[in-house]
Amino acid sequence: NTSQPPRVAGDVKNNVAYTIGGSVRRKMSPSAFVGLGLQYSYYSTVSNVGTAVSRDTTIFYNGRSASLSNYYSNTGAAKSYTSRYHYLELPLTIDYAPFKKLPLQLQHGISMGYLLASNALAQSSTSGIYFRSDDMLRKTNFNLFTSVDFRLLKTSSFSLLAGPQLQWSLMPIQQEGAPKKQH
Repeated sequence: NTSQPPRVAGDVKNNVAYTIGGSVRRKMSPSAFVGLGLQYSYYSTVSNVGTAVSRDTTIFYNGRSASLSNYYSNTGAAKSYTSRYHYLELPLTIDYAPFKKLPLQLQHGISMGYLLASNALAQSSTSGIYFRSDDMLRKTNFNLFTSVDFRLLKTSSFSLLAGPQLQWSLMPIQQEGAPKKQH
């Protein structure tokens, strides 16, 4: 039985993401609104990790140490792992309808998010070990976003909109001093 050299970590790829929430809006002009909302957002990434190991070990990184009992070793067959991020967010938006007769709305905004839960792994570049450590993730994050929404339903006090959104995080999800950036 020969040991294999550590593999290079697989690329982290974006996976499923969605947001659901509500907002209150104030009319600024006949076709423009400013809004404040509350939403739940789910984000995920997929990466290749090695074999699951249940054994006590200690790793050292950036002058810190972590004692682990469950981790993934970066040797052997690659295994796909999905990191999941659950956020509660407060978006501030500017919405406008560029066409009177089309049920289309453009939205731009900024949101502040709080990380509710995550199963994300970090990787120690010196040992090739992937491990969970919640204190390596930022709890608060800020995002810029833009979307094109289609109005599916409209009543006098309620609208249901759906559409694609592009979002940019203003800071990395991992804290400074965390091992290798994985998200």
